[in-house]
Amino acid sequence: MIKKLTDKRLSEITKIPCGTIAGWKRSDGYKKDIYLFFKNLDPEFLIENFGAKTPIIPLLDKEVVGAIGISQGTLYGWKNGKGHRKKLYDFIAQFSAKEILDICAKEKDSINDKTLSKITKIPYQTLQGWKKYEDRQVLYKLLKSFTQEELSSFFS
Repeated sequence: MIKKLTDKRLSEITKIPCGTIAGWKRSDGYKKDIYLFFKNLDPEFLIENFGAKTPIIPLLDKEVVGAIGISQGTLYGWKNGKGHRKKLYDFIAQFSAKEILDICAKEKDSINDKTLSKITKIPYQTLQGWKKYEDRQVLYKLLKSFTQEELSSFFS
């Protein structure tokens, strides 16, 4: 006998947000059909086919979000963005949360803000905001701790 899935368990296995599943459940038409399709699948089948997939926000990203003081939505936007946002995500993704904090602890101020803005294509006002607000200072210090040449090679 196939065990029925709860919506929460379906969300955990498939990595589909609970809100999306709830929306499918309440709607009519094809969205309701998608919901019923998933609900009637064997949980083992779902685990086999969805369980090994990368979660929406990987654990590494959650650690980094906590370390640099940005929201998961912001990091997700950078990850799926273009231009300087995508490059910023790729740059940050090289490091673990511990490495980020270790690098920032050294507080090497090797580059001025105008040059940093020019190299990374991050607006100067954004950098000033990161510098000003304590919860964003880790990200600011991380970028400032690299030399102009190191940043140029990555963000070019």
